[in-house]
Amino acid sequence: MSLPEHAAVYNNFDPAALEADILDGSLENGLNVCHEICDKWAADPKRVALYYEKDGGDGVLTFAELKEQSARFANYLASQGIGKGDRVAALLPRGPELLMVIAGTLRAGAVYQPLFTAFGSGAIEYRLERAGTKLVVTDPTNYPKLNDVKNCAPALCIDAKSIDAEKNGADIPDFRSTLEAQEPSFEPVMIKGDDPFLQMFTSGTVGKSKGVAVPARALMGFYVYMKYAIDLRDDDVFWNVADPAGRMVFIMQWLAHS
Repeated sequence: MSLPEHAAVYNNFDPAALEADILDGSLENGLNVCHEICDKWAADPKRVALYYEKDGGDGVLTFAELKEQSARFANYLASQGIGKGDRVAALLPRGPELLMVIAGTLRAGAVYQPLFTAFGSGAIEYRLERAGTKLVVTDPTNYPKLNDVKNCAPALCIDAKSIDAEKNGADIPDFRSTLEAQEPSFEPVMIKGDDPFLQMFTSGTVGKSKGVAVPARALMGFYVYMKYAIDLRDDDVFWNVADPAGRMVFIMQWLAHS
């Protein structure tokens, strides 16, 4: 984008007009973040939400597939009594399952909580306790960390069969098989602009890490940043290499497609 265009956007910026332009819902009357960042792109069955590499091969996750998997995960959350305002954490590397957890949590009106995969058990325990987290989704590499977390929330694990259940002290529910058992549709739960959808924690460089609940109205700032600072366009492929920040950037990327 050229500088004159930036100046024109700055001089004529209207938050109300921006909201009406990019959101199907309303910050005042209600919206669902999963709908805004996933569902409205899912009508085209070939539209790609994520390119990824896993187990030495390339993969693609479409918005249509993500919509279905998010509904399955939201149905599982509802079956566990997890809903609007509840915190759901992912201790996962960047991949399709991470997006399914994010989108399904948001579809249910719950609050997504990222956990850095480099965290040890102590850092995980502190954040889960402070957030009152209701569920953790992880993988075989990170699951053993949960064994040392006091009063740990229930967990789902990708490829749970690869973990020695006897050594870890329990039969471990498998993420994929759990989702396959759920219905592929779920009506999005509406939240408002001041309701949280993302539970972050500060870096903790000074004192203990502090919880920061990010409200849905922050979507407006995400959109403006990705569109006018990053200059993300419809035909771009955006690659984020950071682990903890990547969870937020996925949301920013999807929203900016509008």
